[in-house]
Amino acid sequence: MLSVKTTENLAGVTVSGTYWDLNALYDALTNVIGEEESYPEFEACRIRVLGLCYDIRHAYQGDRNRG
Repeated sequence: MLSVKTTENLAGVTVSGTYWDLNALYDALTNVIGEEESYPEFEACRIRVLGLCYDIRHAYQGDRNRG
């Protein structure tokens, strides 16, 4: 099960879950954002979501801190 909690200073969130949960979240987000330049007016949002996907991928690969 995925868990999302705000950080101490409310400047971000901490996402946690099993390998399978994080992998499913990653897949869902990449499906939602679509192909590059599909929606040029949303390209800035797409880049931000890709940054989140990068961190999620590294988390389920075991490259991020575990709490």
